[in-house]
Amino acid sequence: MRPAQWSHAAQVFVALTALVVITQSVSLVLRASSDKSDVGVFYRSARLLNEGAGADFYTERDTATGWYRTIPPAGLVIFQPLARLNRTAAGCIWAVLNVAFLVTAVLALGAYITCIDYERQYYQDAFPWIVGVLALLASESIHVGQFSVLFVACWIFSLAALARGRSSWAGLSLALPSVIKLYPALMLAVPLAGCRRRWASVIAFFFLGVLVFGAIVPFVALGPRAWELTESFLLNAILGGEGRVAGYTLLGGSNQGLDSVLLRYLTDSPAFHSRHRSIPHLALDRQVVLQLANWLRAAILITTIATVVRSRCRLDRYPLNALMHFAALWSATLYVILPETKARYAVYTVLAFLPMCMRASRARAECNRAAFVAWFGTIVLCLVMVLQAFPTWVYPFGIGYVGQLALWALNVKQTAYMRAASESLGHSPAGTT
Repeated sequence: MRPAQWSHAAQVFVALTALVVITQSVSLVLRASSDKSDVGVFYRSARLLNEGAGADFYTERDTATGWYRTIPPAGLVIFQPLARLNRTAAGCIWAVLNVAFLVTAVLALGAYITCIDYERQYYQDAFPWIVGVLALLASESIHVGQFSVLFVACWIFSLAALARGRSSWAGLSLALPSVIKLYPALMLAVPLAGCRRRWASVIAFFFLGVLVFGAIVPFVALGPRAWELTESFLLNAILGGEGRVAGYTLLGGSNQGLDSVLLRYLTDSPAFHSRHRSIPHLALDRQVVLQLANWLRAAILITTIATVVRSRCRLDRYPLNALMHFAALWSATLYVILPETKARYAVYTVLAFLPMCMRASRARAECNRAAFVAWFGTIVLCLVMVLQAFPTWVYPFGIGYVGQLALWALNVKQTAYMRAASESLGHSPAGTT
């Protein structure tokens, strides 16, 4: 459906969210020019690599912020050309690139929806609202200059590629985020669940992409240093006891991740609880609580896998619709188990909102006012909590995690409903993706 065919309300919503993106892009340029925030860290790190930094690069922290360096050489090579420019010019280019990633995500999502084989009309009716939700979620990532919009563009592009039978492009697009931040590799579960015939091809090209983006490109950009830098990144930033992964469990207000929230309520941390006396808490051992968090992660993963396996019968009749639901569920699962979730990463959840937007669109088309209000309200509440769009004094309570968990639970329910609907209709093999 073309923009001219969108309702007036949808056009206003998309225009307002586009204005938010533009405003945050300007903020990104200002932050880059003053050498602040994530984009400042990336710029300084890439400049050090250009100057010949060696393996000790990942044993040190960023000099201006004291933050850990968390982007591997495979990610920083993207910033190396920008680091040869002044800070303002680099910020402008990175802002333009982020907007381009966002536009690519919108176009790829539109291409996928035109191919979907069930409830297509409802997805098309909801498309402008989905675009607005994507823009809102992406704005915070653009604000600080994170890689998150690029990752989501790759995930959505992989769905469009699978819909058009291009498993090679799907595998390659899933590989790029995985070599930059590692945990996006979990999204490989989407084609594994939703492609009965081409999953082997997707995996093959995924690992080819990991080799190209994670080894060959850094070697071309950095020479032999690429190997020692990558090894140092894995040993210090990921596996090291003082690395960034260990830092995720430090208590702080903005982190709404599982570990941090459990530690606030189940342990006694004088440095934190003396500043936030209104938060009730126990005094359990820290390591016990972290182990509990891992067990909860395992339970969430097992639930997701069981739901997907039990729902794969939908592939027989509506393979692309099933793929959409699997992508929504796995993106929600990824976000709910991450040790660190902040507004700058909220765009990871956009796929999880798609079935909800479709349900709201369907309820509206069927004149089911009660269902429409319920879905609309749920979407707004989840957006508010995922984006942490509430006063900063609320952050320490960790209510953002409630929204993440609700988003996951709703997608579990929707995916299970997909199976129940298939069984009620009866299914016969009709082709697979």
